[in-house]
Amino acid sequence: DGEFGIYLMDTQDPRRWQMLPRPEGYERAWWPTFCDRSVAYEAQDSNGLLPQWLFFAGQDQAAPARFTTTLQAARLGVPRCAPGGSRMAFSAYLPAQFDGWLLALHDFTAQQASVLSQNPSFGYVSWPEQTSFFLSMTLIDQEFYVLQTANYAREPALSTLAKGKYPALSPDGSRFVYLCANQGYLCLQDINSQTSRLLVGAVALSLSGETVPVTAAWSADGVWVYFASAANGNWDIYRIHPDGSDLQNLTASWNTNELMPALDWGK
Repeated sequence: DGEFGIYLMDTQDPRRWQMLPRPEGYERAWWPTFCDRSVAYEAQDSNGLLPQWLFFAGQDQAAPARFTTTLQAARLGVPRCAPGGSRMAFSAYLPAQFDGWLLALHDFTAQQASVLSQNPSFGYVSWPEQTSFFLSMTLIDQEFYVLQTANYAREPALSTLAKGKYPALSPDGSRFVYLCANQGYLCLQDINSQTSRLLVGAVALSLSGETVPVTAAWSADGVWVYFASAANGNWDIYRIHPDGSDLQNLTASWNTNELMPALDWGK
């Protein structure tokens, strides 16, 4: 119906699902990420009366909680929580500092936020279980690249790994999946290698006038790669093994569009 919501689904039984609350006045809730026992997501007001912002919701919450930050931000977007929920990376628009999106980090233990102003990434962070580094997206000569940031808490070391978008790290941090080949495929690549291979074809469709990307996520055991694709004419959630076998459409029977999967790595 032109509105977007966040749904929790049991991957072993797709018939078991629950819609999480959406903040009042916002028509679009998307870009979910599991953050400890809650799900963080970006919310947009299609009329532009409310600022694009981040919210948290849980299975037992009647209403979502608005994210509070010390940053003087006009808009926030694309939250990406580290495993365990101790940190969250997100995109921040700070008009007094920079006319564009910057990458920011929030430490939930210290309740402090910081802006990585020297990092050329503008967001979409992916973390492994050991969070000494992360992957994100950057622009170089109007082309998208996967950027690795290591030792980010001290003396950051930056390196570009591949030409593409929306990286998803495996739990052990050894491999990543990303949108590649003119955005028509998902590719798989080892962190320590410049060689990638095509994993599976992917198709994107716009929804309600919004451009929606193909994004992927790993299962906690590294056995499955989940991704969204509109290969059947509408968006569905698929999964496939990293070796390219056993492709499955988990939401083929749903009459809606399902996109932007996020997996719970909670133990």
